[in-house]
Amino acid sequence: MVTVAGIRASRDTGSQPSASESHATADGAVVTPSPPPLVDERPARATTQIRDVLVAFSAWSATHAGAPCPSGDELSKDAVDPWGHRLVITCTGQPEGQQIGVISLGPDGQLRTTDDLTSWQLDAELVGGARWVTAPVAVPAAAVAAPTAPLIRRPVAKAPPKPIVVREQSPAAAAPAPTVTIAPALDAPAPPPPTPPPSTPLIGSDGVIRKR
Repeated sequence: MVTVAGIRASRDTGSQPSASESHATADGAVVTPSPPPLVDERPARATTQIRDVLVAFSAWSATHAGAPCPSGDELSKDAVDPWGHRLVITCTGQPEGQQIGVISLGPDGQLRTTDDLTSWQLDAELVGGARWVTAPVAVPAAAVAAPTAPLIRRPVAKAPPKPIVVREQSPAAAAPAPTVTIAPALDAPAPPPPTPPPSTPLIGSDGVIRKR
């Protein structure tokens, strides 16, 4: 028996150590194997999520005929994939023969890239059938507006122009009246006193002229 670094290897029995155990080589060196590569479990978890959503849709569709395309929250309490992206539910983007489609955006979080995980690639038979169709919404008759008649503009009749009357005036009437200016009255001087009439001489009998 040869024990190297606390590890015993048997040369007599010819037993071989497992790949996960350290072992000594013929020259006495200790060989420690590399740890096994880590397995990314996220794709498997995303696949399980997609299947669960498809199963939930089968039950949901039985009681929601004609309803709008459901969201991920309506079909699952956990509608976020292992990479932190919301699951995409489509009723129009899936191939023919699938009622709905469920898509995980994968590590890059981008739609329609190579790392997407889609329901039709995983289980095409689980929700096989015609695409989900939403029933048309009935509009109440009162809400439908009656068509309005087109607006017709009728020409407006214009009144005839009024005739212009020219009246001829006589020259006298056409000439302007003269302007009369009345000057203010001035204080006139007092008239002279009246002149007494001349006295008539009296001739006496004796021929002598006498004044009155």
